[in-house]
Amino acid sequence: NKGLKLETGFKLSGVKTDNNLQAQKQVGGKFVNDSTLTNRFVYDEKIDAGYVNLTRNFKNTSVQAGVRAEYTSSMGDLITSKEVVSRHYLNFFPSVFINHTINDKNEIGLNYSRRIDRPGYDDLNPFVYYLDQYTYQKGNPFLNPQYTNNFELNYTYNHTINLSIGYSRTTDVITQILETDPVSKATFQTNLNLQTQNSYNININSPFTINSWWSGNANVNGFYLGFKSDTLLGAKLNDGRYAYQLRLTNTFQIAKTYKFELMGDYQSALTYGIFNIKPQYAIDAGISHSFANKRANIKLAMNDIFNMRRNNVTSYYQQNNLDIRQKNDSRITRLTFTYNFGSTKLKMHHHESGDDDLKGRVKGNN
Repeated sequence: NKGLKLETGFKLSGVKTDNNLQAQKQVGGKFVNDSTLTNRFVYDEKIDAGYVNLTRNFKNTSVQAGVRAEYTSSMGDLITSKEVVSRHYLNFFPSVFINHTINDKNEIGLNYSRRIDRPGYDDLNPFVYYLDQYTYQKGNPFLNPQYTNNFELNYTYNHTINLSIGYSRTTDVITQILETDPVSKATFQTNLNLQTQNSYNININSPFTINSWWSGNANVNGFYLGFKSDTLLGAKLNDGRYAYQLRLTNTFQIAKTYKFELMGDYQSALTYGIFNIKPQYAIDAGISHSFANKRANIKLAMNDIFNMRRNNVTSYYQQNNLDIRQKNDSRITRLTFTYNFGSTKLKMHHHESGDDDLKGRVKGNN
């Protein structure tokens, strides 16, 4: 009826991957199969899902409540080692969203949701990929999905300034781990399930206008990440840290059809699982020009113009002392041209297909 809306739907999805890795070594002038590296892994997964959702609108308040049910059936066949990992499980994911308009300039919202994040297909694949003799990575076919309960309180002032406070608790956290092989002395990367991750966060986002030619947006995010596991690599893990992220975007109207953008971001040191990640920061910039009655736009932009972004990580856990320093090609320049055809008054709508969540589990699409 006018104040109550009912939605329902279902989705059926299936994925099957067949990965066959063949490795050979030279013996007596001929290449022969290396049984220690050759591997075949077949993964078959089916998900049947359905949901029901109710929305009720009152004078100044809207309430949306629903539940999604998912039945998952999966089988990982490690053909080479003759192991089979078979799982069948049913999950329910409730959600509640309450929004209340206090007056013309003040709104408040309270949200709760439960979600599932399944491992990426590559993370389940047990193949070993060597970087060198002492460094390699491999998947873990015994990974479980992780589950998150999320609570969030939102406040909006004048439809522009947003404040949110949240808490989430994740169980069976899928976390990247570095281990050492005591026989070969090699270090390898894999993924394991930790028991819990607790996250507290507060976020403030505000646009600003200095004058007619200078505007921008400021975002401040403070959070705490804490990890616990009773049996990680034969020891107890109980570690966490407070951290924050800052991002400032400035837009300068330097002429009628020219804009200059300057963006800076900073992330403080943080702890994630067994890793201590050092601060990261960068400055981006770009200039754009619109013409042809604002239908055409050309933009020249550069990420990390001072080439400062680095990934420096340390880990000291269970007699493994790791100091990782990485510098990728973060200073990238792009020249883009766009032209809008048709009516400029029509609103474009982004379409999300039903397999977006499946694509996200393929690393090549991330």
